[in-house]
Amino acid sequence: MCNQGLPINNLWYDEIRQNSIKKILQDARMVEKMIQFSKLKGKKILFLVISDFLHDARVLKEAQSAQEAGMKVTVLVPRAPQIMPYAKKNGIKVACVESSIRKSLLYFWRKIKNKSIKPAAANLTDAQMRFWPCVGTILSIWLINRQFVKIARKLKPDIVHANDPVTLPAAYKLKRQLGCKLIYDSHEFYSEILANPHPLWRNAVIWVEKKSFFADGVMSVNDWILRQLNRRYHLGRIPQVVVMNAPRYERRKHHQQKLPIKLVYLGSMAKHRGVEDFAKIVKSLPKSELWTIGKENLILNQVHSLSAVAPADIVKTLSCFDVGVIPFKHSSLNNDHALPNKLFEYMMAGLAIISSDLPEIAKIIKGSKNGFIFHSNDIKKKINRLIKNPKILEQYKKNSLKAAKEYCWENEEKKQLALYQKILEQ
Repeated sequence: MCNQGLPINNLWYDEIRQNSIKKILQDARMVEKMIQFSKLKGKKILFLVISDFLHDARVLKEAQSAQEAGMKVTVLVPRAPQIMPYAKKNGIKVACVESSIRKSLLYFWRKIKNKSIKPAAANLTDAQMRFWPCVGTILSIWLINRQFVKIARKLKPDIVHANDPVTLPAAYKLKRQLGCKLIYDSHEFYSEILANPHPLWRNAVIWVEKKSFFADGVMSVNDWILRQLNRRYHLGRIPQVVVMNAPRYERRKHHQQKLPIKLVYLGSMAKHRGVEDFAKIVKSLPKSELWTIGKENLILNQVHSLSAVAPADIVKTLSCFDVGVIPFKHSSLNNDHALPNKLFEYMMAGLAIISSDLPEIAKIIKGSKNGFIFHSNDIKKKINRLIKNPKILEQYKKNSLKAAKEYCWENEEKKQLALYQKILEQ
């Protein structure tokens, strides 16, 4: 019981109450999940990850969902300084690999080119994908896969979940040696991730990705990528499912828009994302502000920047803004058909969404009626329309909150866990 002699801050009390309700609902969902997917209880699953695990929201959610369903989860990643503290805090078992040969390779490469080889292909640009950087990246990935196999043999998993083709060699070898089930999870259309990749890189990706024909199940982030994988590798009767990169559901109240309208872009500022060009066009618009959130800062006048935030805090941070921006360029097949995390995070935060004309994104925005598609010649005109018609902006924001109930991880994880259960029953 509260001490009546002390003043009570209503906002603080509401937050405590909401957190308590949230905890009760989470526990209820966990129990429901364990009942619905009871055949997964006690099964061992191994996630293979080469990307930045701590900022890969998809892998974090997949691992947590498997753990909540009663599975014994291990995530195998390249060594990084912040991973072990995270693992201890969140209770997910994480094993790190580091190859002495790879260390020597990295040292040698830094001496010659003053650059480090990053194993995650998404960090590379067209300019970097020349012959020797390409060879170095492929060799680095191969060495890490060897270490993955060495550690994973001792774990004896029931399922190996390979995230992107860079982990498929290890997953395929483990399937052959241990007889475990193999899930291939394609986050991107990797062979076309760059506009002009070196032929060596593209052929290497296709050669490795052919191993997906031996998978027991295939996942991807949208229908288009699954269709391309089927067309290229003839996956046939292999169970396939689309698991979108939606965030966990957070109930957010609609907040009234006040001038100036705050536009926000979340994520990488790489050239093909089109952020700089978009900023140059809209920076002179009256009654509006453009903000960016990410590791890189955009050095432009009248553009505000926030540093990157943890995946768990993204939606809360975004809820301070009015409009979420996705200004991607038509730079590659993968970029043209992207369905990025930020789209669903904007929706969960209750933002109106404006995007360049990309088919997968446009399909969701038009279906949800929570924003509009722009072209380079009409950006100012359409944003000015929002500024002059606040009722339209308010309706877009309300529609985002409605759509977020559908596009949330609680719905997507059911497809992930159902695929695990299906392949274990086969």
